[in-house]
Amino acid sequence: MWQRLLSWLGVGREENAIVDYFVKKSTQALLQERYGTAIRYIDRALEFQPGASRLHLARGVIYREGLHNLAEALDCFKKAAVLPANGNFENEMAKERARELIREVMQSVKGEEEDGSKGT
Repeated sequence: MWQRLLSWLGVGREENAIVDYFVKKSTQALLQERYGTAIRYIDRALEFQPGASRLHLARGVIYREGLHNLAEALDCFKKAAVLPANGNFENEMAKERARELIREVMQSVKGEEEDGSKGT
């Protein structure tokens, strides 16, 4: 309830504009396959909204899909999954997706371990 009122009053709009700017810059970097740069822009956005599950999820996806760093991706997904959504629909959806991705990563790691043990 209060969040809607504060949003209507304009509180936090500047912060949202800054975060949106960094997310757009990250998207541009992703389109150019500059994954490290994309991560840096998401990190800048996180400076303004450290509790945004959607940003941690995005960071994890870049690590998983772009940089193929499952350990770092898993850390990001875990953080996204446990942060409070605070009534924000985007963050609630990000939390749910992060939980799904945690399961996927864990299953893929388990499958790789089983394949490795079969080969010896």
